[in-house]
Amino acid sequence: KDYPMQKRQPIPKAADLVQQAPAKDREAVATLVTRTILSKKPATVISVVQSIAEAAPDTAPAVAAVAAELCPQQIGEIAKAAANAAPEHAREIAAVVSKQAPKSAREVARWVVSAAPYETPEILESVMAAVPTAKSQLENDATLNVMSALARSTRASAARPSLFRPVSRPRPNPFTNPPSVVLPPTPAPRSP
Repeated sequence: KDYPMQKRQPIPKAADLVQQAPAKDREAVATLVTRTILSKKPATVISVVQSIAEAAPDTAPAVAAVAAELCPQQIGEIAKAAANAAPEHAREIAAVVSKQAPKSAREVARWVVSAAPYETPEILESVMAAVPTAKSQLENDATLNVMSALARSTRASAARPSLFRPVSRPRPNPFTNPPSVVLPPTPAPRSP
């Protein structure tokens, strides 16, 4: 009897195939593997994108573009999975996935920003360059504006030393270092 839980999952093998491919062919192998798996099992799209992008981060934008083309109903999740696995390529991922679905450019930008918040200004610039018609939506999105301002202020504060930065101290462990507790003196018993 064949039980569904006993079937092998193709995802680790897909990542291995991509990793073992020569560097010059890695992107082509990654897109071919992604296309092949998703044509048979589209429900595995997030796992496939994430495992291949983790195995070969430089292929993440191409893999995300193919997955977005084949599974447009999960475009935001695809972009976030790729950006989580390869945050150094978040800008390219946002741009190529937005090109696949220009009407969902704002949604894609939000998903990718949630995976790589410190890259928010660059992500927005790349999406605006890829889909110029989405510029007004992105500029008027309050959430993206706040995230962009936070990313800029975080970078600015990280660039200059501050005397007011909190010092990281180890937290006391109550099991190894119990807190010293001073108990009040117990009253003397009354004599009858």
